[in-house]
Amino acid sequence: MYLFLSYQQTPIVLMHGSDDNKTSMENIKLWLEQTIPNVYIKNCEVGNGYNDSIYMPMNDQIHELATCIQNDKILSLGFYGIGYSLGGYLMRGYLQMYNQPRLKRLITFAAPHGGQFCGKTHKCGEILSKMTAEEIYSEKIQNSLAESACWRDPFNMDLFTEKSTSLNYLDNVKDFNQTYKDNFISLELLVLYGSSKDKIIWPWNSAWFGSYLPFNDQNMFDMTVREEYISDLFGLKTLHEQGKIVRIDSKTKHEDYPKAEKLIKQSVSKYLKD
Repeated sequence: MYLFLSYQQTPIVLMHGSDDNKTSMENIKLWLEQTIPNVYIKNCEVGNGYNDSIYMPMNDQIHELATCIQNDKILSLGFYGIGYSLGGYLMRGYLQMYNQPRLKRLITFAAPHGGQFCGKTHKCGEILSKMTAEEIYSEKIQNSLAESACWRDPFNMDLFTEKSTSLNYLDNVKDFNQTYKDNFISLELLVLYGSSKDKIIWPWNSAWFGSYLPFNDQNMFDMTVREEYISDLFGLKTLHEQGKIVRIDSKTKHEDYPKAEKLIKQSVSKYLKD
């Protein structure tokens, strides 16, 4: 009982990104503790951090996050979540696939919610961009490179829909799951930070659930144009029409979020206070 009475503020869970570990989130943890009185913050880690965040299958990473959350009794009455980069995607995965205990508010920094794709019009150094679509969506790659599970190739949408092991399910474009939609809609608030300065996430507005449309990687489209939004497949339209989605241009490079003290203290913290 003492554990719950000690913290009057809703607790917060942090989740790091790919090729990283929880150490990268320690400054964010410190700044939030300095800004929000009586807050308990859990800083989760996927496996051994660096290697597992790259090579562990996406659904296994989401399960690792769920285990971190469910093993902490202080979080049992619900919590607010912050995810950086792929960590934001993992938080979304937890929300839709688990959500026990309940994720009440979700804040993500440059998370590829609308998928990731580069290598044609926009050149990038990612290993996936040098593979064929058939290779990327093969069982071998889907189960050995985490990012492949949210790789949304606009030139091969049939392969994405049928062979992706994560994003196609969360978007409810394959094997519609009402629980995934209900859990998404259960959010009190969804705050999405993104920026055109981001040269890691393609398109950068994937952080706002934007994406490329089929057969086009030159022009990014707003989330409201996507069929998944129009048909409200996973609850994005419902949450948006309820006024529960906030999209913020952070004017921040992808790699700079863990160093953005002013952003954390002046912008992020206000969405976390009860």
